[in-house]
Amino acid sequence: MLDRTQLAAALFLDGGGTQIRLYYQDGANHIRESSFDGARGWLPPAQANGDIVAANAKRFTPLTVLSSPDGSEIRLFYLNVSNNLVERKYRRWVGRWEDGQPITTQSLDFDNTKLASTGSADHIRVFYQATDNTIRQTRCLPGGQVWVDASTESQTRSAARGTSLGAVTNPNNPSDITLFYQGIGGEVESLRLEQDNWRYERFAPALAATPTPLAATSLLDSSQSKTYTYLFSLPNSSNRIEMVARVRGNSSPSTTTGSETMSTSTGTPVQSGSAIAIGRDPSGDKLYVFYQLDDKSIVYRILDRYGGSSGVAAVKVPTVTATTSGGTTTTVPTPTPAPSIVTQPTVPDWSPFTQSSLPPAPPPWTSSVSLSSSPPIPPMPPMPPVSFMDDETSFGSWDMDGPFASGPPPPPPPPGPGLWSGFGSGSSFFTGPPGDEDSSFHYSRRSGWS
Repeated sequence: MLDRTQLAAALFLDGGGTQIRLYYQDGANHIRESSFDGARGWLPPAQANGDIVAANAKRFTPLTVLSSPDGSEIRLFYLNVSNNLVERKYRRWVGRWEDGQPITTQSLDFDNTKLASTGSADHIRVFYQATDNTIRQTRCLPGGQVWVDASTESQTRSAARGTSLGAVTNPNNPSDITLFYQGIGGEVESLRLEQDNWRYERFAPALAATPTPLAATSLLDSSQSKTYTYLFSLPNSSNRIEMVARVRGNSSPSTTTGSETMSTSTGTPVQSGSAIAIGRDPSGDKLYVFYQLDDKSIVYRILDRYGGSSGVAAVKVPTVTATTSGGTTTTVPTPTPAPSIVTQPTVPDWSPFTQSSLPPAPPPWTSSVSLSSSPPIPPMPPMPPVSFMDDETSFGSWDMDGPFASGPPPPPPPPGPGLWSGFGSGSSFFTGPPGDEDSSFHYSRRSGWS
């Protein structure tokens, strides 16, 4: 395991319930994947290097990931050894990870940049920090094949060197995107995209250290009308996760609303400078926070929708430790059952958010996914096929895992129901089935993928 590895997580639903895919870098610079199954817990690492996603990443590469709602397609963004921003893509019907074309053709020769990504009805966006410390973006049309630099004068503001990046999408308006970062003075600043214009705002007071690991996320309240945006930090050497701000709708940020101790039952401290990644369980309203301990292990805690502790101790993620010489030592643990959650009291100004309070979800257009608390969903009449990202990039045939069946792969099925999501170091995006408006992006007949 690499000290201070960056982290990215994708959470989605399939027939087995909530699924988690956690991405990290090992001591041999491989990007690896650990898997959680809602019915079986954390699974043993795959054998024969089957959990290796990429072997061409630069050391300490930043990570960010997007996932389809059923996990049938996952896109991971990172920097390769040439400092190009690239992606690897997994498609279930292909059965392996594939290379994508470089997203940036010029080297991002900057050791401290972080990444964040979003998907909406109009564009896929990846954010990064340039060598001049400005925040920039590259984007691609959902049906296009070319990534272009889409930075604007209002967006390319100078930021603290090495700042974390967090991006969230308004569940009620997928084209409304907010990007969070630390300014030169350590303040938390934001850039909000509204109707193709970026608007700057100082979001929260200066944090104790610059840079401080950050993670952002958002969700709807029980009325499905107001968006709550959260910003969490992991201060160096504090062993605490802190809620920097909680914002309702477009109002001004509130002050710090509280913090939670983050330590294992054995008392192993959080690693100074650890990355933080956050994601939401798409079958409910639990938040999973991933971070690294001093012993290099990766753990997670579960927070409730108010940002408070679920009462569950930190749980270790089964990972593979690789030496810099390329040797691998694999410990196969017993799968860990999903921990139970302790119900928290309702906070003022936010009514309880329960599954029963959600409006009935319309049937998905194609899926075997169902919420564990809901009866089976009847099939929906066929909808026109939609391509979210299949045709954006042409891929090579790099096969990390060995030979596969000869001949062309079968035609891809239409994307699964719901929305795309991703959780990187300092960024997070939600998933949910169609009709579950507690989602950052969703599919509609009017606007397509969002």
